[in-house]
Amino acid sequence: MSLFDRVRPAVINGLRELQANKVRSLLSMSGIILGVASLVAMVTVVQGMVGNFRQFVDAMGGIEKITVLRELLPKEQEHLVAPCRSCATSRPRPAWATRRSSTRTARPTLT
Repeated sequence: MSLFDRVRPAVINGLRELQANKVRSLLSMSGIILGVASLVAMVTVVQGMVGNFRQFVDAMGGIEKITVLRELLPKEQEHLVAPCRSCATSRPRPAWATRRSSTRTARPTLT
């Protein structure tokens, strides 16, 4: 038996199923087509964003010339950080200091 003789009944059966269930076949094919199209669109958008970011960084002089400065939080973002409990003022704590050290548990040691 050749490969064509083994595949032919499966193909015929598949075509009969597609013809018998036209609405289900149409919905399945449209779902697959829309899913693939949305993935292609998302990949295209992300690649465009990466390209624009690289152009922006190059226009500023390259990655070596970018300076990161520590600044205070803007007023509209102060509600996002918990207030400092040990400070006399109500100044918010920095974002890196919001973890409580008292809630950490010690790791058990194996002896």
